[in-house]
Amino acid sequence: YATSFQKLNAGAGLYSRTLGSMIYTDFSNQPVIRDEAKLYVQKTLKAAGQKWALYQPNDYALPYTDTVISAPIASSGFDLFTEDVPFYQLALNGLVNLTVDCVNEQEDPNTALLNALETGSSLYFRLFCADPKTIEDTEYNDLGYAYAGNWVGSVGALYRRYEAAQKKIGSETVTGHPIVSDGVHQTVYPNGRQVLVNFNHIPVTVDRPTIAATS
Repeated sequence: YATSFQKLNAGAGLYSRTLGSMIYTDFSNQPVIRDEAKLYVQKTLKAAGQKWALYQPNDYALPYTDTVISAPIASSGFDLFTEDVPFYQLALNGLVNLTVDCVNEQEDPNTALLNALETGSSLYFRLFCADPKTIEDTEYNDLGYAYAGNWVGSVGALYRRYEAAQKKIGSETVTGHPIVSDGVHQTVYPNGRQVLVNFNHIPVTVDRPTIAATS
């Protein structure tokens, strides 16, 4: 597991892509059963002596988690699924920090912003500053989208929009998430604040001032 550790910025602890979400078992002549592997992972997380930033951690890793990276917000969409409900965020909001999927990896960063405000999550970007040619034909070749020179202005604009809404909410936990109408989701906080997100590409009015398209 040591190869999955990455150091975050100063004071932010350790990050792992796999420790919180993957339980590996040994298929040799002396296999390690799943419960044993889980205990090894928990021991590793605890031994660090600090909380972790973990990618979509399961319950066994949550006691050692400070930040959940890319908290899931969508179902598989298979069969009878008709609506996505952010159960993960409803359960953990206020207990740990949460982020949406990497914003600059997504097709529409504005939708990622709306998802963050809807679920009480933070924005998350991957960026690097070196010449993009340095990662060509390497194992990091798929990170070409993350060149900071292409994103500095956009990141600042998205954060300003995010903070303008978030500062009115504060650190409150989510207490409700009704679906107001098709494509219009409401998030309710105990301090009386509400976030209403319109994912539709047309303005919508629902017993209140009109909400612009995708806003």
